[in-house]
Amino acid sequence: MRRTHGLWWLLGLGLLALSPLLAEDSPLAAARAAVNAGRLADGDRLVSRWLETNPDDAGALYLRARGRAQMGREGEAAADYRRVLAIKPDSSVSAKELAQLLERLGRRDEAGDVYRAWLRREPANAEAMAGAARCPATAPVAPTKPADAAVPATVAELSDHALVGARVGVSAEGLDESSLQMLTMGGADVASSHLLDYTFGSAPTDWQPAGGRWQVFSRFACDPTWSFFGGWSTGLTCIWNKKRFAGDQVVEAYVSFKHGLPFNNAEWSYRPADLCLTLCGDGKNPDSGYSFIYAGDEASRTLIRRGQKVLGSTTNPDFLTPSYSDVKPDTDIFHRRWWRLEAHVRGNRLTFYIDGQKAVEAVDPAPLTAGQVALWTVRNGMMVARVRIAYAGEQRSTRPPVRIVAEPPIVAPARGVASGSATAAAGEVGG
Repeated sequence: MRRTHGLWWLLGLGLLALSPLLAEDSPLAAARAAVNAGRLADGDRLVSRWLETNPDDAGALYLRARGRAQMGREGEAAADYRRVLAIKPDSSVSAKELAQLLERLGRRDEAGDVYRAWLRREPANAEAMAGAARCPATAPVAPTKPADAAVPATVAELSDHALVGARVGVSAEGLDESSLQMLTMGGADVASSHLLDYTFGSAPTDWQPAGGRWQVFSRFACDPTWSFFGGWSTGLTCIWNKKRFAGDQVVEAYVSFKHGLPFNNAEWSYRPADLCLTLCGDGKNPDSGYSFIYAGDEASRTLIRRGQKVLGSTTNPDFLTPSYSDVKPDTDIFHRRWWRLEAHVRGNRLTFYIDGQKAVEAVDPAPLTAGQVALWTVRNGMMVARVRIAYAGEQRSTRPPVRIVAEPPIVAPARGVASGSATAAAGEVGG
């Protein structure tokens, strides 16, 4: 018995000796558990508390950097990654994630510096080589035209300086032929913390109407059971996403025309023109950014504008709506059809795709770099089945939209008004 008690006594001394270390590590362990469980905000709060007393803990800094990158706090994440590399210059994982983060934000010069520093430490690293090649120290200069020919560069000129990136690769083993075909033929989807996907199955709280009537209503006048989110008016019909996106952006919208509007053609009840997207706008005026207009100018052309300036356009019938001039189009060609519009802003290159086919491409020598996204039409109705927005970064306000200085006083109504209203109401009921 004495020997047993002695062993427990020695074990107790050992636990007492270890307890300060266990207590000290508990906030960081809790932070890791929170991040692993997807509670990023809780994890950030806990690891930040730990770093107040352990500012040079590279592991904690890396944990916070990854969490902040996932929360969209890219600037803070980049700063944490840099601190990790200052403490541990040989951290390949931190170098890789920092470089990729900077590249997504469009900060290609900074990303290139990180890739090259990584490559100097690991000359045979294929990822570092590829990154350094994508982000060269001196970017190639796009070809220019003479000063008297103020015309955007052609697609042929652009092809020599095509961007590298925004691609996804899939690797798999042991798949049968049918499973592989499902993946490669559109059965796979890609998720990202920089992708917003709206199907309007719930209240569209990220969107703010700025013209027209927006609600869920029937697409067809002949069948009220097919209902979707959309808007219409005799003037501007416009809805803005409340978020402000920065850097490279892609907006994909599945849209169609509203059938049966009373102010459109009495026979066909359609105006097949003006399905439009705006990127890099100010949240008020669709002309404030880049306008991607499908079937504009009464369906005579599809175009890209900055303000009122046309940067590129096409009159190819493949990229216009079917004409109602001579004969009513086939039902499946127009009446039941959805269009997939894609607007791309990558650096100074603007591209407009219709149903996956490139319709218009242009270059803006002094490109816009940030702004809001809008869907709009004019004297028409637009039905919206789905919108996806992919973006390099998001600009968030540091000030709340509403600031309450003091609680407003509650003023009691005047006695005469209250009694008069009650009397009038009683008189109505009695009558």
